Amino acid sequence: SATQLRQLGVKDEIWLEAVLSHHEAIDGSGYGRAKKGEEISLPAQLVSLGDIYCARISSRKYRRALRPNAALRALFLDQGKKVSQTLAGRFIKAIGVFPAGTPGKLENGEVAVVTERGESARTPFVCSILAPEGMPLMKPIRRDTREALCGVREVMEWSAVGAMPGMHALWGKVGT
Repeated sequence: SATQLRQLGVKDEIWLEAVLSHHEAIDGSGYGRAKKGEEISLPAQLVSLGDIYCARISSRKYRRALRPNAALRALFLDQGKKVSQTLAGRFIKAIGVFPAGTPGKLENGEVAVVTERGESARTPFVCSILAPEGMPLMKPIRRDTREALCGVREVMEWSAVGAMPGMHALWGKVGT
């Protein structure tokens, strides 16, 4: 990948080093250049963390995608093995327990999509897309999960919800 990036004109050595080393693991079980612990640059550790999370929430031929909260739990349980405990904790705190794009059922029965982290990791802002009866809403309705009836009851899989609404509907012009 680093060779391809160089061929495309990427010259930033920090970025290229991060790409070269992102499969190294803190405990030394990774691969690439047999690095471990502090030998792995911070940028490489950050790319690794994102790569591990994205791999876990993506389907593979041999397994289904994990729900985002399950992928975060796995990261938390793995911390200190593949990635730094400190970075894993900061990553989870930064994106919240319910990362953007996560579908879920609210206490009021609506189905909503997380659009951004809220005041705390457990209280994201969401946009309701389905009424309690399962009918699509004409326009997503922004909800604050700090409100009792709008709390996230359960995380869902997109296969149970249907197609995700367009990004513009959820995030406005920022989503286009």
